[in-house]
Amino acid sequence: MSLLRDQRGAVTVEYTVVLGLAAIGAAVAVIGLGALLLQLFQFQQAVLLLPFP
Repeated sequence: MSLLRDQRGAVTVEYTVVLGLAAIGAAVAVIGLGALLLQLFQFQQAVLLLPFP
């Protein structure tokens, strides 16, 4: 069997590439939205910790 015609690992490589791209996309989204989400979380935390009037 020739190594050029061997297709046994092709699907695994394709899934690995797609998973890697998804992980990079998720990391970029978290970095891009991180500061905004932290600010919103801290605001909500402050609102919840305020005493009732």
